[in-house]
Amino acid sequence: MTRIEDLELGKAVSKRLREAGLRTAGDICAWNRRELGSIPGVGAKTIEKIAETLAEADLDLATDPLAPYECVREGRDAWDVKLSTFFLCESCVNEWTSGPFRGHAPLYDSAALAGTCQNCNEEHDALHIAQWLLCGNCDRVARSIGRSVAAEAYVASVFDELFHDTPLTIVPLDVPILRAHDAQVLERKVASIDFAIYEGQYQIAGIELKTGRNHLGGWAPVGSRIGTFQLDHGDCDDISAVASAENILVYLFHAQVIDRVNAPTTRFEATGLWWIDPFAFSASYQSSRTRPRETKTAAYYSIDGFRPFDEFRGHWESGELANLRQRFDSEGQPPLHGHRA
Repeated sequence: MTRIEDLELGKAVSKRLREAGLRTAGDICAWNRRELGSIPGVGAKTIEKIAETLAEADLDLATDPLAPYECVREGRDAWDVKLSTFFLCESCVNEWTSGPFRGHAPLYDSAALAGTCQNCNEEHDALHIAQWLLCGNCDRVARSIGRSVAAEAYVASVFDELFHDTPLTIVPLDVPILRAHDAQVLERKVASIDFAIYEGQYQIAGIELKTGRNHLGGWAPVGSRIGTFQLDHGDCDDISAVASAENILVYLFHAQVIDRVNAPTTRFEATGLWWIDPFAFSASYQSSRTRPRETKTAAYYSIDGFRPFDEFRGHWESGELANLRQRFDSEGQPPLHGHRA
């Protein structure tokens, strides 16, 4: 068996390994990275060098049975990765496996019940109970897609109902789907909005849609009212980037989406829609801070400037939208967090 001295790890490293009772390459291979890291003076770089040296001899360190699991969406180990369970139709199981989960099939998959798919929010007679290993953030993102699907379908429906006898139409631009979340995907990410508003053949504005469980007031409200509206700085910057690049007004819409029991599953139902123009939204800015238990900075806004969706037709017919367009042409996109220098 190859001696440690013959591995060319350097005198200092070899000495530390021998002091830990390791004499041969086989002895090292019986240890995992965590155990090697417990040896004084053996850090991450040294462990990586040991692993590379063993690999050259077709040898490997032992697998750590207590190591953190890898998130199938991010492709990295993390201590908050856990087994996540979803009720999905067969099409959505296949979509997640081949797309955002990079070929990782569910660790457990059983088609056993009827109900509502958590991803497409549609009824199915044979849903899959599908489980993957996901970190906390990816689990939250995966569970949010169905809400966004319900919200976008609601916006398309109520817009068509309110403007069916006018030349105004909307076109979806960013269909909500779960995407992979790794370095390559993030590098390719471009700013986008959810809908384009057309008057005839001309695009006159855009819509960025946000979804939440609470409402912004109005007749016969459902649930709780939002105290202050929150939007991540990154989302604010994406809105501003699209508005400036495409030279369009971008309205912010908020859809309330609540859970409705469809035992043993849950369906998502949109119950209200509100909007605010970019100048009113800018004027509503209050402060920015990091949310509890998060690292992203969020901007906080007064909700006074939000209006119910049924007022949007009057906004257009009265010429208010056209006046805002002229203001936008003159002043450009207003800052959505902070203030211009």
